[in-house]
Amino acid sequence: PYSCSRDLLAESLDMAKELAIPIHIHVAETKEESGIILKRYGKRPLAFLEELGYLDYPSVFAHGVELNEREIERLASSQVSIAHNPISNLKLASGIAPIIQLQKAGVAVGIATDSVASNNNLDMFEEGRTAALLQKMKSGDASQFPIETALKALTIEGAKVLGMENQIGSLEVGKQADFLVIQPQDKIHLQPQENMLSHLVYAVKSSDVDDVYIAGEQVVKQGRVLTVEL
Repeated sequence: PYSCSRDLLAESLDMAKELAIPIHIHVAETKEESGIILKRYGKRPLAFLEELGYLDYPSVFAHGVELNEREIERLASSQVSIAHNPISNLKLASGIAPIIQLQKAGVAVGIATDSVASNNNLDMFEEGRTAALLQKMKSGDASQFPIETALKALTIEGAKVLGMENQIGSLEVGKQADFLVIQPQDKIHLQPQENMLSHLVYAVKSSDVDDVYIAGEQVVKQGRVLTVEL
């Protein structure tokens, strides 16, 4: 919101409605942003966007680091989802988003990377692991954001954020066949093979992926990308 005029934001929402596509915007990322919007419009970023109608339209808000309890409650009754970018938030010293509170309130939260501008390797496994560790530290409770929560945030919850949970996000009849294959037997850091879900969150890295399928079509085979010549 701080880098766009009120008119541009309003026109963008009108265009999204006309094209029947969701809105994506970075919101409440830093204290500095909140200060800019407060000085410019006399209200915090979320209240400003609510005034424009953003909370009543399917939207994906990136970050949400600076959301307070009242704002989280408001998001719970809105059409807004959150894209959580833990590594970018760390790299830019933005802070730690209140993800546990958002999830408990019923707000859909998916894991994201932000971009190469503020995140170097775009490793989704690293992103999920960092999200889990940060929420444990922030809450002071190691039982928070367990492996099941992390895996859902990387899959079905991410699909919900995009409004595509009926198409992607889980392996079910009628959904798009998106999946990857990891062979753990030749990877020492994935031993012993007793709790593979834990390995997926706390040990696996992107280079461990052997095969990738999108809509049933193989695009990575034995670690080699089939759709790009390197």
